[in-house]
Amino acid sequence: STFTNAYFETISGLTTTGVSVLTDVEILPRSILFWRSLTQWLGGMGIITMAFALFPAFGISAYQMFRCELPGAAAERMPPHLKQILKILWGVYALLTIVQSLLMWFGGMSLCDSFCHAFGTMASGGFSTRNAGLSSWNSPYLEWVTIIFMFIAGSNFVLHYNLIYRQNFRAYGKDREFKFYVSVLVTAIILILFVLLLFNKPESVQATETSVGLESVRTFTERAGQYHDVVRGVIFQVVSFTSTTGFASKSLSDSPSFIKNLLILLLFLGGCAGSTSGGLKMMRILVLFKFGWREVKTIIQPRLIAPVKVGELALEEKLVAGIVGFVVLFAILFVGMTLVMSLIVQDTGLAITTVAGAICNQGYGLPGLTIDYADLPATGKWVLALCMLIGRLELFAVIIALAPSSWRK
Repeated sequence: STFTNAYFETISGLTTTGVSVLTDVEILPRSILFWRSLTQWLGGMGIITMAFALFPAFGISAYQMFRCELPGAAAERMPPHLKQILKILWGVYALLTIVQSLLMWFGGMSLCDSFCHAFGTMASGGFSTRNAGLSSWNSPYLEWVTIIFMFIAGSNFVLHYNLIYRQNFRAYGKDREFKFYVSVLVTAIILILFVLLLFNKPESVQATETSVGLESVRTFTERAGQYHDVVRGVIFQVVSFTSTTGFASKSLSDSPSFIKNLLILLLFLGGCAGSTSGGLKMMRILVLFKFGWREVKTIIQPRLIAPVKVGELALEEKLVAGIVGFVVLFAILFVGMTLVMSLIVQDTGLAITTVAGAICNQGYGLPGLTIDYADLPATGKWVLALCMLIGRLELFAVIIALAPSSWRK
């Protein structure tokens, strides 16, 4: 129905998921496209704002919640008052959005298109004003600008605050989660390039190399340009999936299975805590690794008593247990919702990709599968809308909000 489609599109925007039931966005008025993109920008920081506003009613201060999300020195430097936190975050968010909009405008986009894509980038949303997305402009410059700001959107906004307002660039180097985030991106990029360039070279590169010889008319510059396109495309896809933005610079349908599976893993990992990205978040994955290694050492040395540490910070066992519980609940929810969706669409691959994209708030979904959300049954759209909300609000926030004991506080 029209209401179901309108609700689905709105939830997709506000949760920064970026999936759409619209088959041709280019026929829509500019005002609708702008509002559609604005919903995800408001949702990017608006969900955090709403959480800060609601949690005190449940006996949890904004500062306590922020520290649970950002264990470490970054949280210690944030002011303890709700209004101060929100002003800082919104200020950084708006400033970065304006900077990206201007850079994309300078690159040839119209002012409306530049703001719409900046809204989608900083919110890790993915809505575009073109059916083919950023590839419609065929501009390496615009893709590099988008890569940079997708990376920023997937990073901890407290670190951006320290850089912009305190000129403290060293905060990035001291933050363990940020370093883990960068290492994951770099490792994924190197692995994909290794597979592409050695085992399954793109056709453009193959054509260039087979023509190189004594009689070849191709120059070194032309070959370098081909490889630049490949490298840029790989970096774009890796950052897009990890930040859960969902922008796509090219089709992934012909990519090797290894690349598709690696991108799926990045989709579930997500960006940093304190960012607008979805997924599990790098901090939780890092703590999970530390917890697992601690348990292995405990098996070897049964009398060993060692806290889980991130950098020099020893985490409370209650916090570690909460993170482990979150990951387990996330996995259970994903499997459960996939089973429900498979009953509706009668297609296992479609059920997995739609639920994964919805619960991780990444509009592009899993690589290699083309999804027409407009053709999904109405029941399926409502299930996916619920997955988007749960993924964006995060499981514990939903549990607290639905618990009758919380209503009485």
